Amino acid sequence: MRSKTSTVMKMGVVALIVPLASACGGNDEERLAAPPDAVMPQSANFAEPHSVPVGNGSLSLFVQPLRLETNSGGSEPQEVLIADVGASAEFGQPYLDPEQFHAYASDGMEFERLEDPESFLGNPLERTDITEPGETVEGSVGFIVPPGSRIGRLDFSTPESTLSYTVVLQPVNPASATAEATDDSASG
Repeated sequence: MRSKTSTVMKMGVVALIVPLASACGGNDEERLAAPPDAVMPQSANFAEPHSVPVGNGSLSLFVQPLRLETNSGGSEPQEVLIADVGASAEFGQPYLDPEQFHAYASDGMEFERLEDPESFLGNPLERTDITEPGETVEGSVGFIVPPGSRIGRLDFSTPESTLSYTVVLQPVNPASATAEATDDSASG
């Protein structure tokens, strides 16, 4: 006769295996493995420096928590995600370029980089070769956020590595928050 504990353990193992098999199941022919030389992303935290190999050197990269602002300069207002970044050379002669930054929605769609950052960003990041150890570069990179999109992550990508910042708390546009507060007080 089986013990009650043995039956419960078997049920627990089956309960664990079935979801795992379901997640791993399906048509394996549709899945592609990453090539052995693929660059796998590293996870990063905002407001903390991270060492990243770039070009002929290494950077200490610092990304502030993301912010949202409204750009009213075009034909219709756009919400812009802004990444304020800074970097200093750790060694060698690395470079920093706005093209290295990519922002994605939570569904994986890549946001379009702001085409004319000088008209909106106070200190747009420009491609800079950093030639002296300790030399610091700072600037902002902007991305257009389509209406209704949620921000998923910001990546800093080079041929050598990818540093991925996952967005847990959605940034709030101060203009939108002020407008909502005004609407709430007017209706109350």
